[in-house]
Amino acid sequence: MYKHLILGRDTLVVHVAAAIVLGSLLLPAFPLLLPLALHLARSRLRTLVVLLTALAGVSFFYGTYLLTVSRRAL
Repeated sequence: MYKHLILGRDTLVVHVAAAIVLGSLLLPAFPLLLPLALHLARSRLRTLVVLLTALAGVSFFYGTYLLTVSRRAL
């Protein structure tokens, strides 16, 4: 990244613009997650531990797949 900045290319501007676009795409999905967050706040500790452990496992295996098997990064 620094090489591009030294050469005078506008790589930083492209990354900032992409972050703004992705943020605006995620914003409409945020209210849909509020009921899930309220339900999780009311659930028992054991349920939270099991759910978060399962989500961490799925995230780990998906990340491993993207790094090792997938031909294109997301």
